[in-house]
Amino acid sequence: MAIKGSRKTHCKNGHPRSPENLFANNSCKECAKIANKQWRDSHPEQVKGYANARDEWRKAHPEHRKDYWLQSRYGISQKDYERMLKEQDDQCAICFRIMGKPKVDHDHDTGEVRQLLCNECNCGIGFLRDDVVLIASALAYLKKWKV
Repeated sequence: MAIKGSRKTHCKNGHPRSPENLFANNSCKECAKIANKQWRDSHPEQVKGYANARDEWRKAHPEHRKDYWLQSRYGISQKDYERMLKEQDDQCAICFRIMGKPKVDHDHDTGEVRQLLCNECNCGIGFLRDDVVLIASALAYLKKWKV
């Protein structure tokens, strides 16, 4: 018999009932993952059919795919992206070169979208972890060795 006010610490299969492992309805994510894998393993033809249907839809609707990705990843629409690109005259916000495939620059801590960057500039600040002190140190280093 459970004591009034006590809480279960694990699901019926022994997985911890931590916030990271619970869905909003308090069901166990780990149990769901196992059940989903078992279902996929026992229904390979259905899984293949779903994948084929998804791939066909993606081919037929490429504009929705990018819009969905931008919305889910950065919280902006395809129209927002195109507006930003137009406002920047297709130029990188750092080096001002024309961008081939613009990258959405965002703050990794807050998720706030900043501007569009070329791949090189986006990778550069990413490799320097968006750390202004580290970037300033890299600038001082380059200036020291610039002849």
